[in-house]
This record gives sequence, structure tokens and C-alpha cells, in this order.
Amino acid sequence: ISQQLRVQMGIPLNDWFVCLHVRESGYRGDNSVNRNASIENYTAGIKVITDAGGWVVRLGDPTMIDLSPMDHVIDYPHTQFKSELMDLYLISQCRFFLGTNSGPSDVAAFFATPMVLVNTTEWAIGFPLKRGDLLLTKHIYSHKLNRFLSIKDILDEPFTWQAFSALDSKYTMAQNTPEEIRDAVIDFLDQSKNYEYSELQEQFNEGRINQVH
Repeated sequence: ISQQLRVQMGIPLNDWFVCLHVRESGYRGDNSVNRNASIENYTAGIKVITDAGGWVVRLGDPTMIDLSPMDHVIDYPHTQFKSELMDLYLISQCRFFLGTNSGPSDVAAFFATPMVLVNTTEWAIGFPLKRGDLLLTKHIYSHKLNRFLSIKDILDEPFTWQAFSALDSKYTMAQNTPEEIRDAVIDFLDQSKNYEYSELQEQFNEGRINQVH
């Protein structure tokens, strides 16, 4: 049934697709501004995927802001095909999951779906699990230091600070830029099957794991 609905949505069975989820406040009716992001910042990344021959299925619920029409892009929450069963099918069958650290990213982790998480608000517990998965945290501006914090600065903070959503007024959070999101997608698509971490990635993972311990 799910495959039939996929074809009716417009995605041939021989084509590949990516699931995209950018958190907004409508589903929970909350005000978690730090955890939300702007879908408009993902347009350049979406185009990288469609130019490479893939489709993009934007996930979410009917309260989501409408996505501007784009070729090979399906604004799934605003279609007749939206259902919990199709949510699971799409996330389990997509080539990779692109999004924020929100509920659907946990589903992707459950299915071991490859992930590119951007605009994330956690760097330890909400971290992608598979080698080759990529993550970009949001940028953190320190009003005390009058500058954005480096990755090293973030790792040197107490562990209780690892969830950026708990930031106080001493800090301001800034979203990843469209160019950063685009480049993350390009990096993921250009990966070899035998992915090896760079020296900087190894250093970050070592610092992250030490902080978790």
C-alpha cells in the first residue's frame, strides 16, 4: 500500500528521495524558538538534491508553513497522502534524512536511516549515530565575550549546558546559513562508501565523548 501511495505522490519506485523535516511550533503549540528553524534556509540544499536526480519529501503536520513549489519536491503534510503509516514508510525508505533534532530524527535513528542534521540544539545526546552521518549545531553568540563560540568553547562548557535549548539571556542562538546547509548536503552526497573522519572530526568526537563521560 505504501509503495502504491508513493507512486501516486509522484515518486517512481526506481528514483531515490530524501526526507526533510524542519521543526516549527505548530505541532506541539509550544514556543521552543531555539529548536525551530526556517524552511527557507534549506532551499539551496534542496536544489542540490534535486539537481543530483533525487526527490525531496518535506515531512511535518498540516500546521507547517507552506513550502514554495519546486520541481521534484513534495510538500507532504499538505497532501492527501499524509498518515502515520506513510511517515514511517518514507523515513525508513529514504536515501537520507535531512533535518533538525526533532521527533522525526529519532524515528530515522530507529530505522538506521543515514542522517544530515543541521540547526541542531544538542551536540551530545542528540548526535547522529552512524559513521558518515553529519551534524551542524546552531551558532552560539556569547554576549559576555562579544563573539560567537567556537566548537572548542562549546566542548569546554559544563555538560549540563550541552542542550542549547536551555540557554539563558547571556547567549543568542543563530541558525545555520543556507550556504552551510547546502555545503553539508554536498559533503554528504560526495562521501565515499568507506567514509573516514577528518582530523578535526576526530578531535571533535573525542572531545564530545569525553564530555559525555
